[in-house]
Amino acid sequence: MKLKRESGFILYECLISLIILGVVLSTLLQMLPNLLMARHQLTQEQLIFNQIYQLKDELLYQQKTFPDTLYFDSPLPYKITFSPHQVCAHYPLGATYEKTLCL
Repeated sequence: MKLKRESGFILYECLISLIILGVVLSTLLQMLPNLLMARHQLTQEQLIFNQIYQLKDELLYQQKTFPDTLYFDSPLPYKITFSPHQVCAHYPLGATYEKTLCL
């Protein structure tokens, strides 16, 4: 048979556990949109990186020539510029920033 104090203590522990679980779930739900946006952005950057890598491969190994600037619309509007030692992609990051990715 349990004492009255023991069952009260167990109830108190369960209540604290539920509060902690609620805080963790609330935080996760608040962070979820940011995590999904970051995942989407990383997917777009990977597609752009693959395009840069392919173009650099064509420049170095297949000896193809390209104009100074190429424009692409997928997955987002971006431009690729060529210099003697690197290929760079410039694309918008949000409404006000532009990011540059070079190989």
